[in-house]
Amino acid sequence: MERDHAVQMLAAIQSLSPGFAEATRITDLLQDQAEARQLRRHLAASFGEPLYEIVKHIVRQYPDLDPDKQPSRQ
Repeated sequence: MERDHAVQMLAAIQSLSPGFAEATRITDLLQDQAEARQLRRHLAASFGEPLYEIVKHIVRQYPDLDPDKQPSRQ
């Protein structure tokens, strides 16, 4: 993957984070904890694991793009 595409892909993946975090937060509000766990498993299977694999693929090629090693933007 070309570097500029890798940067764009990471930005697109990171843009999904707020929605994923919100969906996960909502599961914390559910009274039925079994249902909440099931929904979190589905969220992780749908978004978490596949997106993590894409990020790993990019970071193998461009270690400097690793989001976990980027300076904090606070």
